[in-house]
Amino acid sequence: ETVTTIGEYAFYNCKNLTTVTGMKNVTEIGDYAFYNCDQLTSVFIPDSVTSVGSACFRSCDNLTYVKLPQNMNGVSPLMFYECKKLETVVFGMNVTWIGGSAFEDCSQLKVDLPGNIEKIGRRTFMNCKSLTEITIPKSLTDCGYDIFSGCSNLKTIKFEKGITTIPENLFWGHSDDSWFDGLEEIDIPETVTTIGEYAFYNCKNLTTVTGMKN
Repeated sequence: ETVTTIGEYAFYNCKNLTTVTGMKNVTEIGDYAFYNCDQLTSVFIPDSVTSVGSACFRSCDNLTYVKLPQNMNGVSPLMFYECKKLETVVFGMNVTWIGGSAFEDCSQLKVDLPGNIEKIGRRTFMNCKSLTEITIPKSLTDCGYDIFSGCSNLKTIKFEKGITTIPENLFWGHSDDSWFDGLEEIDIPETVTTIGEYAFYNCKNLTTVTGMKN
């Protein structure tokens, strides 16, 4: 418990590592620290941690459950990239941003966006084929492209009550090879007064748009 920092690549490629305990006083976990730890199945990051580096748990093939700390305000890029069995992520209450490709190719993931989220990077949930519905918080203002591209089963889009703006790029599919193919219909809440540029760009299966009263 005297350890306060876990450095970059500290446990990289430790293929027989199944459990990580302790870390009671750890405040920082470096980039790629647990990259390619194939046998990790669950991770509980203590609230003492305020920073977890990019690609920290990338390609942890058997990781299914993650609890993130309350004191961390963002999810770094590529943090769980290609964790193909990851099903559940519990966000801390202070998360306001999620970096690019953080959950890309997490094909088993079902997740609720943090209630205070302001920014989501490009390709964050790309190819998350188990996502079936998502609620867009009214705090979200900054979006990259291809956030939901390849989410072919994401059919239900809800908006937090009172939302006034659908951010630009929210459902933008960047190219013919990467686009949000799940969206077929959308109901725009009556509180919405602005739909940002490219918000539904390249949503080729979108057939019905309702609402837009204001």
